Amino acid sequence: MATDNSIKQAVGAVNRVNADIKTFTAAITADGKAINGKCSTTGLETGTVDSTVNTEIGKINAAVTAINSRIDVLFPASQANPTPLFIVSGVVEDAAATKIVLTLSEEGAITDETGFTISGCTSAASFSAAAIQTDKTVLHLTTNAAVDDDDVPVIAYNGATGNLVSYADSDDECITEAALAITNNVEA
Repeated sequence: MATDNSIKQAVGAVNRVNADIKTFTAAITADGKAINGKCSTTGLETGTVDSTVNTEIGKINAAVTAINSRIDVLFPASQANPTPLFIVSGVVEDAAATKIVLTLSEEGAITDETGFTISGCTSAASFSAAAIQTDKTVLHLTTNAAVDDDDVPVIAYNGATGNLVSYADSDDECITEAALAITNNVEA
């Protein structure tokens, strides 16, 4: 699950990888100058150049290994889905004013409405059910009362307490959504 703390850690790791890449680039530049310094106008000092080149290749390999290990921390091979599940949008239609229809970023799975809250409505104050549509990218939340035409519904989802997860990987929880404005198509 992506939390503020895990996002900060990922950004820090990316910054460290960028710093490694800058160090790596500077090392290659310095190594090139060192190798060029072993050349003379009368020809190469073969033994010295070979030794220098091998030493510098070893340094480059070590730098690449360090960068790769940092990238592996950010994007582990075991992570089936590096993009977290999130709620893309939501709408309530006139024909079904007790249903908030959410579009998900990928296929999802859910057992109940836990973690979801609603605000901005005169009557609808909570959710009583949740169900994933057959294609698994659309989630239906049933409200305890109909949304009125002049309501401005806003939903929130708490990823720490809710159970909306990726269909492909149940360990990939939906990220927390503090406030998602819902399109209200209910007519007067």
